[in-house]
Amino acid sequence: MALNPSDLLTVREFALRFPNLGSEASLRWQIFCADLNGLNAAGAIVRRGRRVFLNVPAYMAAIAGEAAKAA
Repeated sequence: MALNPSDLLTVREFALRFPNLGSEASLRWQIFCADLNGLNAAGAIVRRGRRVFLNVPAYMAAIAGEAAKAA
């Protein structure tokens, strides 16, 4: 899957654009636990040096996958 730079948002930008998905602090906790919650496996977390970006389509797919498992 090709990575489109316009799909990448910083944690702060993501929290501002999608406030219903959690606060900046809760997103950082999800990133901290990314190996356990499947975000790393889904490719939703992109790290470049100290910067952490969220790949929006991959994050949404990971969340949808978790919701499908719970249903």
